[in-house]
Amino acid sequence: MPRKISRKGLIKKLDKVAKEIMFKRDGRHCVMCGSSDKLGWGHVFSSGTHATRWDMFNIHVQCWPCNYRHVRDQYPYFEWFENKYGKKAFRE
Repeated sequence: MPRKISRKGLIKKLDKVAKEIMFKRDGRHCVMCGSSDKLGWGHVFSSGTHATRWDMFNIHVQCWPCNYRHVRDQYPYFEWFENKYGKKAFRE
């Protein structure tokens, strides 16, 4: 009988897969400033719900300082997204 995966374990696996896809797509540098130091994932819209957490349109490589800055001032990241994907994609 296969081992049952806990909800927490499944979330961890999905996070890992999403990050691998994101790094292959965006490369190993922050989309905002180009830094290759302290990289992680940034979410245009909150990752609080699972519907947006793994949405590949919503996640991009960000360095920790840019990701933290987004918490206080969302406009630069929103502007970057609109320039890259267009206003229609942002509204959707």
